[in-house]
Amino acid sequence: MYPGRDAVVVVNNQLYSANQETNEVKKYDKVNNSWSVVKRLPVRADSSYGSGLVFKACGNNLLVIGAGGHGGHDDGVNVLHS
Repeated sequence: MYPGRDAVVVVNNQLYSANQETNEVKKYDKVNNSWSVVKRLPVRADSSYGSGLVFKACGNNLLVIGAGGHGGHDDGVNVLHS
């Protein structure tokens, strides 16, 4: 059932996962014991150019914030997307 190294969170008794490598948010189907893609994240938030991904429940909402950098330059600038 567990989707590997993904970040997981529960919102309204529903399990979600986020994967920084595939840039996908998935939802777990308890009946079929399977994962389906809910949405692709608009910007890749990986460790090579950014500081990663915040993925958590916020009340009845799913909060996803990605921080991506600018082409690997160490200019101290990150771009946040939520």
